[in-house]
This record gives sequence, structure tokens and C-alpha cells, in this order.
Amino acid sequence: MPSERESKVPQSVLRAWRLTGKVTFLGNGLINDTYRVDDNFVLQRINSKVFDNPQAVVRNYQKIAPVLEGLIPRIIPTQKDEPFALDQTNEVWRLTEFCPGKSFNVLPGKWCFTAGLAFGEMLARLQNQMISLEPVIQHFHRFEHYTSKLENVYFKQPSLPELDKLREMRSGLGKFHSPEQVIHGDCKVDNLIFDPKSDRLCKVVDLDTVMWGQPAWDFGDLLRSIVTTGSKDRVRSSELEQRMQDGCSGFFQYYTLPSESSIDQFAEAPVYMSLMLATRFLTDHLSGSQYFKTDFPEQNLVRAREQLNVAEWFQEHIVGLRELASVD
Repeated sequence: MPSERESKVPQSVLRAWRLTGKVTFLGNGLINDTYRVDDNFVLQRINSKVFDNPQAVVRNYQKIAPVLEGLIPRIIPTQKDEPFALDQTNEVWRLTEFCPGKSFNVLPGKWCFTAGLAFGEMLARLQNQMISLEPVIQHFHRFEHYTSKLENVYFKQPSLPELDKLREMRSGLGKFHSPEQVIHGDCKVDNLIFDPKSDRLCKVVDLDTVMWGQPAWDFGDLLRSIVTTGSKDRVRSSELEQRMQDGCSGFFQYYTLPSESSIDQFAEAPVYMSLMLATRFLTDHLSGSQYFKTDFPEQNLVRAREQLNVAEWFQEHIVGLRELASVD
């Protein structure tokens, strides 16, 4: 008997691709609902509460797919040769090839270099591509936008020490002014599929947020996710430093900085991305956790605190990051 989650896949959607295999809920994504169909396909409903135009998400994917061939999963058209299917409520569903392998919320240290390679190669391939993309989330990664939203909900809440820390830390951030390019937009390590039998990457996934933006944002998000261990035990700084170094080494093996003046921006990017994510988690917590999925009431507050700690750690290592980013 199918579980409640699995039974939520409409039969009309399965018929669009003539899918008859076993449907199993897949992954730990905080936004979309994702299912595996046998061992061949991944079926996903794009969350229309997050993406105002889910069809644009699919069209953007189609535009970048030729440039990233072999690095990202192939999209599978419906029986009518459409890139997506609509259910009775006009929700958008898409089907991609299933990539056998494993993803990690906390990446084992031996794969930090490979993670850097993967996102470095992706950004390098996209670096000089003039691809016209449709916006899917307004103001995404724009710190001022998220700060404004937090301030709006904060006035309705009791005082929080996390907000004071956010204000203090973000005041020292510089501006990002490198030439924009097409970026992934969500370069965290759990968006990589690895071959568990080797150190090789299978695919880069979850490209819903692909957009024009600062390449340093992707780099910062990569390093942020590499050192976010989620461990209740204090991880030695030397271990985190090694993870950071391995991620940088892999990334810059493929990716070349736009200019020497970009070094400071790339060095500050992990602080920027950690603080921005902390801001979003805290805002969602104060708003009743309407955006990110949670397993318990305080989870978004816990997530915000963790990202503040990560941001503090990166602030202490900006000098080292400048050196890693400036190595030819």
C-alpha cells in the first residue's frame, strides 16, 4: 500500500509519461516534493508557493542543459513531447533521469575536493555563456531584500539576540561588483550526487534557482555547506580548515576569477551567504515557518543560529580564504 506522500502523485501525472513503476518518496529537500520511479526516473512537483512561475523553472533548465551536458540529469519529455506536465490544480511536474548514487547533508571529508571540482566546472562552463533566463524568485540572494523582510516581522516579535548579532556582522560586509554570469544559485553539497563506490561525482542536481548573479555567491554557498557539519560535538577548527582548503582547491582547478579585484569578494562570500541564510531562517521562524519545511517548531531558529556560527568562523578565516582564492 502506498504511503500518504506517495499517494499524492496524481494518476494524470503518471499517465503523462506512462509511468507504471513503483513510486517512492525521495530526498530531504526543503522546497519541492520529489519521488523516485523504480530506478529509472525522478519525478518532482515544483513548489508554486516558492516559485511564482514553475514553468519558467523548467524552461531555464532546458536552456542551460546543452552547456552542462553530462554534468546534470537529462530532462525526460512527456508522451506529448512536453518538458513538464500539469495536474488538475495546474501544479507543474517534471521528470528527469535517475542518477544512482548518494547525496550528503554533511559531506564526508574525502569528497570536499570533488565537490569543489563539480561546482567549479559548472561555473566555468557557464562563465561566458550569454543565456537569457527567466527570473524565478525575485530578489534571490539580495541581502537587502531579506533584511527588509526580517525587520518587518521582527517589530511584531519580542527581542532576539540573534537579530543583534546579524546586524553587527552584516555591517562589515563589502559589496559584490564582479561581472555577473549564469550561476547555479543553490551550490550546497547536498545538491551533488556521488558514486558511493568511488570518489567520482555522478551529477549536479537541483538547478531550480539557476539565474544571472554573482559567481562569488555560488562559491560562498559551496564553502558554507562544506563546513556546516550539523554535529552536536564541536568539530576541530583544523578539520574545518582542511575541508575549506579542499573545496577551494577543487573549485579553482576549473574556475578562473573574473579579475584580481574579485579576490576579496570571493573571500567574503562564505560570510555573506551564511548570514543571508541565517536571516532567511530567522525570518521564516518568526513568520511561522511557511517557507522551509521543518520537523519541529524551533528548527528554523536552530538553523539560523548554526549559520551565524558558521559566518563567525569564516570571518576568522578571511585572510586564509584570500590566499586560497589568489593562488594561480
